[in-house]
Amino acid sequence: MTFILRGKRIALSSLNLTQIEYSYRNVFSEASYSVEDGTLIEMAVMTKGYSYAFQLLGYLAWKKAKHTKIIDANLLEQIKPEYLLELDQNAYTKIFDGLSNQDRKFLYAMAQSDKNRVLIKDIRQRINRPSNFVANYRRRLLDDQVIKVTNYGEVAFTLPFFREYVLKRQVFEELE
Repeated sequence: MTFILRGKRIALSSLNLTQIEYSYRNVFSEASYSVEDGTLIEMAVMTKGYSYAFQLLGYLAWKKAKHTKIIDANLLEQIKPEYLLELDQNAYTKIFDGLSNQDRKFLYAMAQSDKNRVLIKDIRQRINRPSNFVANYRRRLLDDQVIKVTNYGEVAFTLPFFREYVLKRQVFEELE
């Protein structure tokens, strides 16, 4: 484990959503599963290109539809709680626990926005810190691939449903 932790980190880009849709289509059709195009698109969007989410969602859909061979919006709603729980337990808790307190404050401020794309100036105002301070933690979170730049002066979460996870963690920490 220490060998892995000391190893050089390689930044991987998000998977292409069209490729995810295509992969789901091929795998499910080869196994005679029935999936509508809209459901395949929804599944791809639910992963936000995160490779673990892609694998997990496909597995959960496959398992749940094993007998009926039908994957639809209703099935996605049924598996969504387990999907979120698995993301939380197997990835997000580890990611979040590895962040500094200031990284977390940045994410808490970012999660307060009801928009997918959050202006850096709004984050700066929420945490009441100067631009250079915010820029430092923005860079750290970009390097950790927790957030991404979406346009000049704005960022978004890279992981699916991570905003909701951050908001939940904030509530839990306030109650402790």
